[in-house]
Amino acid sequence: MVTFGAIAPVGAQSVVTSVSIADIKASCHTGGSEQACIAAVEAYIADIRAAGLPADQKDALLAQLVVELGSVASSLPADVRARVADAINIIANEITDPALASRVQVAAANVEAGIDLGAGDVSASPA
Repeated sequence: MVTFGAIAPVGAQSVVTSVSIADIKASCHTGGSEQACIAAVEAYIADIRAAGLPADQKDALLAQLVVELGSVASSLPADVRARVADAINIIANEITDPALASRVQVAAANVEAGIDLGAGDVSASPA
């Protein structure tokens, strides 16, 4: 199921996305599929791009999605962790801050290894 009109908060601004983070998690975690997971992540990325946000706000939204996807890695079966790691690597390729993108790639490897993510693992670089 896809939720239309999901709102992703960014500072004082909100971005309407065609797929919610809850829907992405459902597509990527147990019960989902590789194709559904990647499609949901790519739809979210497309919506964020279309919003025309500044790079730091776009990166913050993508980092939030990474944490949401990887926060329960230790409870996921190995095949699901691999699927989530693939999705996180796609997200890493969209992040403009090189240091943050690098941390997100490390996060993907940690998820695949069954290590839960926290917000501090992929927070944006200090300005």
